[in-house]
Amino acid sequence: MSTDQVYDGSQPHWKETDPCRPVNAYGRSKLKAEQLIQAQWPRSVSLRSSIIVGPQPASPLTRTLFLQFVDAALTSGQPTSFFEDEWRCPVYVQDIVAVVQKLAAWQVEAGAEAKCGEARPLTLPSVLNMGGPDRLSRVDMALMVAHHRGHSPSLVRPAPSASVARGVASPQDISMDVSSLTLLLGRPPTPLAQVLEQIWPTCSAA
Repeated sequence: MSTDQVYDGSQPHWKETDPCRPVNAYGRSKLKAEQLIQAQWPRSVSLRSSIIVGPQPASPLTRTLFLQFVDAALTSGQPTSFFEDEWRCPVYVQDIVAVVQKLAAWQVEAGAEAKCGEARPLTLPSVLNMGGPDRLSRVDMALMVAHHRGHSPSLVRPAPSASVARGVASPQDISMDVSSLTLLLGRPPTPLAQVLEQIWPTCSAA
């Protein structure tokens, strides 16, 4: 598992073949890991994941997932600020599961063929952008949650990312081209609107 933060954020819709120039230590460490893993295991595939969204897992997490955080903040009735000038491609956790399962099955099949002397060239990419189909800011995502859950959109306050001193550089636009992911899945990745339906099947606020 790698990250979209290997890209520097200077353009939208990054392709896997675009040069990687991470702007923070997290992105640099992930890019280095990709390179080391690829050198050691040439058939490996590094998945460059965007923000992962979906229902709460069965085992509690140490931090709240982004969409659930948004819903809780808006449920409280307190205006909450969200970045308006950073763009991501949130990816549904079940799409990640489907990708990993498909890649694993192909690797097993290739290994079985190799044992039988019938190995075919494995045409998998060494890296794969793993994002959803939507290029969204956090304001966009928060407004979608507000609409789906029946919260007042006035509670969502747009804010520039520079308004918060985070101590680390953050890439502005690391939205990704997910054409290769779409081909691998055999369908487009799940849009955020459908993810919200999966998390909260009813559209009224709790």
